[in-house]
Amino acid sequence: YGCVLICLKSVPYYEQVKKLLQTSDVQSALKVFEQNNPKSSKDYTVKKEEFNLEAGWTLFTNLEFSHVKEFFIQTNYDPRELLVLLAEEIGLKAHYKSLKQVVEDKLKNKAQLAKVKAVQSKTLLEENKLSPSEITPGKPLLDMEAYISEGKKTVYILVEEKRRFLLRKHDAKIDANKPITFLHAKASINVLSFPKAQTLNEILNLIDTSLIRLYIKGKELNRLYEFLSKVEDLKCARKEIEEFLSVQEDKDECYVSQVCRAMLNDRYGNYVRALEIWYNLGLNALVARIAHKEVAKLLKTQVKEKEVVMKYTRMLFAFNKDEATKMLAENENIRKILTEEEIMGYLKEMKKHIPDLQKSLYLEYLIKNNTGQSHLYTRLAISYIKKIEKRQKAIKAKYSESQLRLDDPEVIKYKEILLNYLKSNEKYNSKAILERMKNLKLYDIEIYLHLKEKDYAEAVATYVEIGSQSFDFSMAEALCKQSGSLFEILFENVMRVYDNLRKKLNENNIEHSNICLLYTSPSPRDSCASRMPSSACKKKKKK
Repeated sequence: YGCVLICLKSVPYYEQVKKLLQTSDVQSALKVFEQNNPKSSKDYTVKKEEFNLEAGWTLFTNLEFSHVKEFFIQTNYDPRELLVLLAEEIGLKAHYKSLKQVVEDKLKNKAQLAKVKAVQSKTLLEENKLSPSEITPGKPLLDMEAYISEGKKTVYILVEEKRRFLLRKHDAKIDANKPITFLHAKASINVLSFPKAQTLNEILNLIDTSLIRLYIKGKELNRLYEFLSKVEDLKCARKEIEEFLSVQEDKDECYVSQVCRAMLNDRYGNYVRALEIWYNLGLNALVARIAHKEVAKLLKTQVKEKEVVMKYTRMLFAFNKDEATKMLAENENIRKILTEEEIMGYLKEMKKHIPDLQKSLYLEYLIKNNTGQSHLYTRLAISYIKKIEKRQKAIKAKYSESQLRLDDPEVIKYKEILLNYLKSNEKYNSKAILERMKNLKLYDIEIYLHLKEKDYAEAVATYVEIGSQSFDFSMAEALCKQSGSLFEILFENVMRVYDNLRKKLNENNIEHSNICLLYTSPSPRDSCASRMPSSACKKKKKK
């Protein structure tokens, strides 16, 4: 009589999970799984791992690469199943479905599904069963190359992660020949032709060789460099990689194969060859930063020959002279090979090619680390004096001035550096420094050194020279108050200033009969104390 009979049939939960995963509805699939598998059950852990691996492969097949890793890493997945997706790139001859084919198939299905949905929506709109606002736009499709690129990145990440996991779980030496087993999913794309249980060494060899080939072919410079830098015990097939590099170098525009060759030479102890390759790579802007970093590392840790150190340090100076100077001063390996005098001579030679190179920087590093000999402390102080002298000469030449200018900002800067340096160190030779400062009028530094050496007579003479321009000898007088014997020295120096002034006046035919040099000591208001130097008092008594 027009009735419809409906028969409801129970669908097993694993079929529900499978259908939900195929539509990439992972959260719903996980919910169904959890409802049917309580955590308290004995086989929950095993089933959950199986679910995660099925979910991971289903998402991979559906090109949902952004969520694949979180499921894979919770399982004992087989890295070989990922690598065979790129069989052609890694040199496997066995026939496997490639990542490119996976992407092509899925995009065809997605395009067909999109067409069906569009037709259905159009039909419903025409029959007024659906309003335009109810149509939900689908997720835009990427182009095939973009999907392939995302897929490759996912393979790289998961294979590297598996390598780290294997070395955390197993001892590379003890378990080298131990067979390794993995979990496999029904949803995996390929059935492997490998032996089911390969040893740890064989698995690591396959992973390392494959990743190197993939990074070189994909021009993944940063990934290759990071991988080879971090991996301590590389297990790649050396002969196979060498042959592969020979083929790739001719068409390598990004220098990835040359970087690989340099790093392998370094790893296998051929340091000079590695340096040669890095030296040539350092001329290219794409890899210059990496090249200079690796050259510095080799010089600091491996090289033992003096000529090699000097040759390749020159490259570092051209790139970053301050870092190169610091390396010469602080690195123990280099300081065992080159003496301080050899390094100073080398820096002098380098200065011909790099005018703004500062040898003082090398001495500063040495002294900072307390690794320099005592004579280098004096040499550093003299290097600061030379900078002041050079600046003063430049000012004289520019402005045609006969007098030294001490108010120049650069002169003031290096005066402060020099004075602070002298105050913070004790190992220098004060006399040598004072001798080098003659005629530069660095009075405050001269006085500091005279007082440090307790040469008060010279300190008084310097104070008098300072006050000779304005005939203000108060600073010299203040120092003399510390010892009565200094007043005779003060008087002699003041009289010398007066004599020099009188000579200049005579030379210029200027009357000077009215010039009076009034000298009071120790205080003009002290009536008890003599206003004459002790030597003058003695002469008066004799008379």
